[in-house]
Amino acid sequence: LSRASLIRANLSNSNLQSANGYQAILNDANLSGSDLSGASFSQGALNRADLSGVVAPNANLENIEARASNWYRSDLEYSHLEGANLSEASLTEAKLTGAVLANAELYRADLIGAQLEEADLSGTSLREALIRNANLTNTNLRNADLRGANLALTDITQAQFCNTRMANGDINNADC
Repeated sequence: LSRASLIRANLSNSNLQSANGYQAILNDANLSGSDLSGASFSQGALNRADLSGVVAPNANLENIEARASNWYRSDLEYSHLEGANLSEASLTEAKLTGAVLANAELYRADLIGAQLEEADLSGTSLREALIRNANLTNTNLRNADLRGANLALTDITQAQFCNTRMANGDINNADC
């Protein structure tokens, strides 16, 4: 799948364990319910793709373009999404425990009910994101930008803040 162009492809319920999709173009593709465990789609394009219910623990999704993509109830535990662009993506009820999203773009992303405990969101932009009723316990939010984000009913117990731009625009240096 490396460098493949699979625009609007229907790959739903596929077994793509450990697949190499480096720089693959999967814009508008349907991968719902697929198994991407340990797969690598780094630097790929998944804009507007349907990834709902995907099982992708330990996947390498670094620097992907996945704007307006749907990750509803996906399992992305311990996956690497450093530098990913997930602007306006739906990650509702997604499992992101231990995931690395450092320096990712999640502008206006929907993270309602997402499990982000022990995740690395350092340097991540979460501007205007919906993070209601989510779990950010022990999450690294150093240098993150949360301006305009909705954090209602979100558990931020033991989250780490340093040079973190909070929802109201204030800077939180509690853990510097």
